[in-house]
Amino acid sequence: TAVSESVGAPLYSYSHQAGHIVAAMYSSGMLCDYNGEDFIAFHVSGGTTEMLLCKKVGDEVKAEIVGETLDLNAGQAVDRCGVMLGMSFPCGKHIEQAALDFFNNGGRVDGFGVSVKGLDCCLSGLENLTKKAYDAGADKGYVSAFVLEYVAKTLIKMTDAAIEKYGNMPLLYAGGVMSNSIIKQRIHKKYPKARFATPEFSSDNAAGVALLALDGYRREHGML
Repeated sequence: TAVSESVGAPLYSYSHQAGHIVAAMYSSGMLCDYNGEDFIAFHVSGGTTEMLLCKKVGDEVKAEIVGETLDLNAGQAVDRCGVMLGMSFPCGKHIEQAALDFFNNGGRVDGFGVSVKGLDCCLSGLENLTKKAYDAGADKGYVSAFVLEYVAKTLIKMTDAAIEKYGNMPLLYAGGVMSNSIIKQRIHKKYPKARFATPEFSSDNAAGVALLALDGYRREHGML
């Protein structure tokens, strides 16, 4: 407000979450062909794991949290498992590389369940399962792969539940965790039309706020 008043520039206010959603819409290409329909957006990071029912109208983003983690955020779970494996923090890229090496050498991870209750999830069990596996002698590659498969399966099951409740609609995934290539590939395999924020926009919301402010300025001046 102080800067706006000092330079005589208009002030537009938007939520942190709206910035992330629009940044993801922009970088995924969704913003170009968006026609105003409802869509499901995920914001998955170290600070949040939320599933939102969204709609963009002009420079406003209506976003209702319809599903979320009931304990650990996905990024927290990944980092805690990585630290347990002796990886440096933040651990996402190290977990991903170890998992890729494991899969490239023919490794597989299957036969496990995840905890999704309605539209919400629990991820604290992931930390317990990985510790149990590692203590029992599983190598870092397997444990890393398990972590990412578990997160991906959780997000897919939440998406399934949302579609069952709200019907088919566009899907958008953003947040630092969603820059992981393995998680993205698993979701894309199940939902080929899903959109993903590019890595540089996955954890960014400033670009989205700037785009919203541009829409706000254009609407205020009759340019929309």
